[in-house]
Amino acid sequence: MPRKPWTPEQTPDSFWELIEKAGRDRHKLRELLLPLSRGELYDFHVLFGRLASMLMGPPYAAPDATEDAEEDIAEWVVAQGKDYYFDVYKNPEKTPHTLPNKNGIGFVSTVLNVYHHLFGEDLSYA
Repeated sequence: MPRKPWTPEQTPDSFWELIEKAGRDRHKLRELLLPLSRGELYDFHVLFGRLASMLMGPPYAAPDATEDAEEDIAEWVVAQGKDYYFDVYKNPEKTPHTLPNKNGIGFVSTVLNVYHHLFGEDLSYA
């Protein structure tokens, strides 16, 4: 039987709870990530990336947006939490075309840094 494609609605509440507890602060996110296991940290990273990737390209990105800008904005939207994320996901016209503020910037690099700190290696998808 073929697998159904992944959708953002399948994201566990525990992911969104961690995002909410971080309060859009990468330093707080770091504190929350430090006690996680290797697998939990990996899963968090994969989910974050999947959620962000759903908001890249049309109809979300501005027509003149660079790939880096698309990625930054998509990751920023994830860092804003579940309610904001799903509002944008269901209403692409609400996607900001520039970063409204720096709250939530750096979440991906924080995950990568914590993983390297804890396990002495780079986080990879392999």
